[in-house]
Amino acid sequence: ESAVDGDTLKLADGNTVRILGINSPEKGQHYYNEAKVKMAQLVGGRVIELERDADAKDQYGRQLRHGFIDGNVNIAIEMLKGGFAIVYNYGNGKARYMEEYATAERSAQSARRGIWAKGGQDACTSCITLVSLQADAAGDECENSNDEYATFRNACTINCNLQGWNVRDNSSSHMYTFTDFNVAAGAAFSLRSGCGTNTPSDIYWCGSQGSCNAVWNNDSDRLIMANKGNEIVIDYPYAK
Repeated sequence: ESAVDGDTLKLADGNTVRILGINSPEKGQHYYNEAKVKMAQLVGGRVIELERDADAKDQYGRQLRHGFIDGNVNIAIEMLKGGFAIVYNYGNGKARYMEEYATAERSAQSARRGIWAKGGQDACTSCITLVSLQADAAGDECENSNDEYATFRNACTINCNLQGWNVRDNSSSHMYTFTDFNVAAGAAFSLRSGCGTNTPSDIYWCGSQGSCNAVWNNDSDRLIMANKGNEIVIDYPYAK
């Protein structure tokens, strides 16, 4: 087996396996190389046992499996404990071991390992906070997507320019990247999923999902904000 990246393996028989329970940084994102190297170190020359969950394959034809090294070391847990990935319930939303995965992720967060480390290169990393998230718009969320929004605040006494920062969901299939946007000290702004004209207090995601601009799942999802170095600034998982 070889590592494609921090959450995907290429088997000797040519099949591709997406490891369940985790989502690692994509190519070009902060900590992508480190995650890929860690995965390669874990699986290189080892006996890997694969365990199927409810879904056999994803929409890309990749096998969905939990992975174990030498039969007892859970690959996802090792990646999470080291801060090389975040928890992601890939597939039907009822994958096994999710409690263990969440515990491993919390240990990395507490110790600020890997992607949870704060590099300190951007002074505003500790300034921008999430005030609230309205994930369920009133009525039809495709027709009323501007009622789906996240509100942030600059809690510091300095102005912050968010150019190059991004907000994304748990799967990273939805990602908004800020252009030149200034947040005054103490000011708040909302990132709305629909379309409109940007103002200092409202920014519009617009066009993130074709004809329907809705971004956030109503039942459960995860809001992640990262700075221009793609270091995680805000991590907000939610579930009803």
